This record gives sequence, C-alpha cells and structure tokens, in this order.
Amino acid sequence: LVGATHNMIHHVMPVQSKINFEKGIYIGLLLAGIFAAIHSMFPSLGPNIGWYSLLNAQIPTLERVLSTISNYVQLTLVVLAISISVSYLSRNWTRKVPLTMVYLLLIGLAQASSSKGAFESLPLWFISGTVLAGVFYLLHKEILRFNPPLIPIITATITIAGQMASGVTNLYDGALMGACIASSVTAALGYIWFLELEKT
Repeated sequence: LVGATHNMIHHVMPVQSKINFEKGIYIGLLLAGIFAAIHSMFPSLGPNIGWYSLLNAQIPTLERVLSTISNYVQLTLVVLAISISVSYLSRNWTRKVPLTMVYLLLIGLAQASSSKGAFESLPLWFISGTVLAGVFYLLHKEILRFNPPLIPIITATITIAGQMASGVTNLYDGALMGACIASSVTAALGYIWFLELEKT
C-alpha cells in the first residue's frame, strides 16, 4: 500500500529531495486547530469530548488502537488522492485553475459537512467550507505539491491530536493509556510512510 502511494505521487507530483518532516507536524497542528474551531461553531446535541463507544469492545484499548490505525490510513489515502488529483487536474497549477478551485471548494464543503449540525445553518456551512477550501488551496499550492511526503505526517498529527484530546480526560480506566498507545503507533506508522514517500 505504501509502495503504491509512492509510485503515484512520484508519477504526478514534483518531489523535493530533502524534506523537513517537522513542517508536517506544524501544519497538522494548525489544521487540527482550524478543524476544531470550525466544528465548535455548529450546534451539537452530543458530547463534545470523550468516546464512550469504545467500552462496547471486549478490549477497549485494542479497539482504540485498531480503529485509530484504520482511520489514519483512510484519512491519509484520501488526502493523498485529493492532492494527486489536484496536481493532475491543474498540471501543477498551470492549466484548468478555475476548475481546480471548484474542485477544492467541493472538498471544503464536504469537510464542513462532517460537523454535527452542519446543515442547521446553511450560510455558516458555506462560509466554513469556503474558508477550508482557501486553506486547502494555499496548503497545496505553496507546500504539498512540492512536498507530498509530508501528508502522512500531517494526517498523523491530526489523528494524534484527536486521540489525545479524547484520552486526556481519562473518562474510564485505561482511556489515557489507550490514547497514548494509539498515538505512538500512529506516529511510527506516519514516519515510516513519510520515509517511503521521500525515496526517489
């Protein structure tokens, strides 16, 4: 799977030879903050923190680790696919730029739609989606199209931030430990994926 993504990005996108992976951590933290701020603007009847659903599993810690890895891999593949699609569609921002901007707007609206209660206020949903589209545009045009190996680091940081935000409250025995283990595994996987994509 990792090797396949390596071949895809090197076929479509210009990859720099030396990439500082710390940039991916900073970008991931920035995006995690933006997502949290946008999600907090929409009304929600559910709890804002804590995941009690893990208690349905026989071994909650194992369930947390496995579900975190699964979610991380899915998120990384989606972001890689979007980045590759944008680069291919726009020929690295040399052609079909308006069509690419429409594509990014749809991605931003889709991301805004993931918030609970997003459609309770359509103007707020559209504004949030437009803001996210602008963030995605700047991020891809200025950084990711030259540094696609940063994507696994960015998505790992976002995933870890969500895990730690949930685990730090320690709502049940082992919640914090499970979040730490899941975060550690995600960080290791993200760094291995980064190294593989960085290879020429």
